[in-house]
Amino acid sequence: MNIAFPIGEEDFRSIREENSYYVDKTHLLSELLDSRDKVTLITRPRRFGKSLMLSAMEEFFSIQNDKEDTRRLFDGLKIMGREDLVKEYMANYPVMHFSFNGVTGLSYDLLINNILTKMQDWCINHMRLFRFENCDEDDIDLYKRIKKGIYCEKYSDPDKGQEYKMSDMRRFLSVMIRMLYNTYETKVIVLLDEYDVPLAKASVMDELVDVGKDRHIPAYAAMKQFMAGLFGSALKDNSKLLKRAVIT
Repeated sequence: MNIAFPIGEEDFRSIREENSYYVDKTHLLSELLDSRDKVTLITRPRRFGKSLMLSAMEEFFSIQNDKEDTRRLFDGLKIMGREDLVKEYMANYPVMHFSFNGVTGLSYDLLINNILTKMQDWCINHMRLFRFENCDEDDIDLYKRIKKGIYCEKYSDPDKGQEYKMSDMRRFLSVMIRMLYNTYETKVIVLLDEYDVPLAKASVMDELVDVGKDRHIPAYAAMKQFMAGLFGSALKDNSKLLKRAVIT
């Protein structure tokens, strides 16, 4: 029987269901869970398999997946030898999986709008994750604004639009985590992929960014400030709602 080599494939489910060649790294999942660290940062070179590993984690944890289907998907892999972890984690938690892969822009504003588009796509593609009747009205309003993206009327306001948009974007992860927590009434697992992409793009920009009150700072400093607010509100301020977070 011929087995395909899925070069560049980052979807764990597709690889397993299509019977493609897969190097079993699920022992790393058991090591991660045994560590009991709430937030883990994985720094490895490109093409190391980080995104594929996060895809496998999403499939393993997601409360939306059928348990028997998930068992079939991981059948024969090392993680299945840890029945204690399988019982505690498999298909038991809501998952917030967000990637910064592909974010680009020739200016800081374009870079920010590209991140907003990523957030918009996530909201559109993950509507079925939420039971909106269980969520706070203000959180739902932010979700709707992000879902409209650059076409949101409040973001288009000539006076306060940019400030409003940046505030919503900084709160995006924390609000989505809270909505998932309220939907399923259990802690959330957060998977954030390629967080360094916007920082790398901003680091080569010869541009000063207006941060208000007649202050201008380099694009990299502005992006670092934005990402710190985005991650701080999601991982630090939301710690009581988090089960685990993995960042690559």
